[in-house]
Amino acid sequence: MLNVIPYPNKVRLREGALELKGSITVRCPERYADIAEDFTSALRRSLPALHVEDEGEIGIEFNLVTGYGQEEYSLEVSAKGVDVRASKSAGFIYACRTLYQMLELHKFHAAGAKLPFCYISDKPRFRWRGLLLDEARHFFGKEEVLRLLEIMAMHKLNALCWHLADDQGWRIESKRFPLLHEIGSRRADTQIGGVRSEKFRGTGHEGYYTQEDIREVTEKAHSLGILVMPEISLPTHVGAMTAAYPRLTCSDKSMPVATTFGDRETLLCAGKSETREFVFELLDEICSLFPSPYISVNAANIHSEKWLECASCRKYMQERFMHDSRQLQADFLNDVSDFLKRKGRRMLCENTAMTDGMSSDIIGVYAENEKDRTIPDQLRWGRSYIISKPAYLDFDAPYCQTPLKKTYLYDPDEELRGCRYLRGKVMGLQASLWTEWIYDREKLDLCLFPRMAALAEASWTEPEEKSYSSFRQRLAPYREMLDGSGINYAKDKICSCRNPLARQRKRYYYNIMDQYLEVRENRK
Repeated sequence: MLNVIPYPNKVRLREGALELKGSITVRCPERYADIAEDFTSALRRSLPALHVEDEGEIGIEFNLVTGYGQEEYSLEVSAKGVDVRASKSAGFIYACRTLYQMLELHKFHAAGAKLPFCYISDKPRFRWRGLLLDEARHFFGKEEVLRLLEIMAMHKLNALCWHLADDQGWRIESKRFPLLHEIGSRRADTQIGGVRSEKFRGTGHEGYYTQEDIREVTEKAHSLGILVMPEISLPTHVGAMTAAYPRLTCSDKSMPVATTFGDRETLLCAGKSETREFVFELLDEICSLFPSPYISVNAANIHSEKWLECASCRKYMQERFMHDSRQLQADFLNDVSDFLKRKGRRMLCENTAMTDGMSSDIIGVYAENEKDRTIPDQLRWGRSYIISKPAYLDFDAPYCQTPLKKTYLYDPDEELRGCRYLRGKVMGLQASLWTEWIYDREKLDLCLFPRMAALAEASWTEPEEKSYSSFRQRLAPYREMLDGSGINYAKDKICSCRNPLARQRKRYYYNIMDQYLEVRENRK
């Protein structure tokens, strides 16, 4: 069995193996030399006895072909060497990642390594295989994000949704509106122990990314074939923004950056022209920092009825013959979408924000547990969707609530009645790592691994090629690979607990008081 995650879609194994020893030659088209060089560097580090020469005994050939999709590749291992084929850089990157896992490079030193004779023809099930990292609640810093990008690439994930602004923090340096990072990036304290808790850590929390940091992250991601999409909460969850610029609210009142979690019901004033001008200028600056073709505004939990209490919002609605606050909601989000469209970008927002009259250019993110029966019709009418169902894909949830098997077996096509085949409007899956109750690497890694492996296989591998029992077997060498990289992960007793009473008890204590319960248990 190939110990590869995600598992390729078409594999033919043959008898025999290619032993990597002596000397090797790596050849590739000049335009993809950097990809081949990265792979060669990995070989040199992990197999120092293997010499890379111009005329080696073993050849690894990178061949550019036509007719392959954006991320499609094939590779053949035979007695002659390794033949890698793709038509785009992403295909060559993913082929190298597959070879890396086949070799399990971390295990080998001076001794040779063997590749089984095989033919692999592979391409992803979904074109969007994403992870949301929330740094508005807790800031982790550039090195942590760069590390995460490397790990995502290993799993063939290709989209990082970077949640950088919410009620509890603003994390982007702004040259045009400097109070955003000067005021909005700092909070006086942090709630601990759960949403109902009245306990606080007793210390402040702060941090933001300079514009140079952001460029470094996006450039690194591009080299790995990963898109970095910023997420800035609009027109709700704007507590950090309005702490810096209170004139953007309906009341003009200044409120400090939130120190507690949960829905704060903060809103921008949708009736003031000044608000929209501010938002457009801010988004213009964000577009200059992020080359992503997509910008997410999240737009979850819009309490639009509060706009009816605002004189400016009521006046705006009357002038445009609006009779419902949801119409104002659609108007605001459509304006933001139109602005981004003029910048060559498409807007994403959560499905709960979708209402009548919203542009079909807006991409939806299915991010609520309740079944949304309108989505199949929206797909047929032309709206695209990314699936991010919390019950399966919220990685900050404890394993006692969302065990590994639940994530692995999730198939959005079953819920959406085959609509992913309708012009590919279901773009793919996106897991979310919200960080209200995550403030260090130990828990960050515990929540992500081995869940990231399950996400990778659920979003890459076709359903007929998936097998949870096979996946469980492949987790053993996968965990050894994580050990070799110094990555913490949830042990079987945590991520696959089969005792329903024990899971229910842990879930109770997690929710009311102790969000690090599984972290401590995992250390034993």
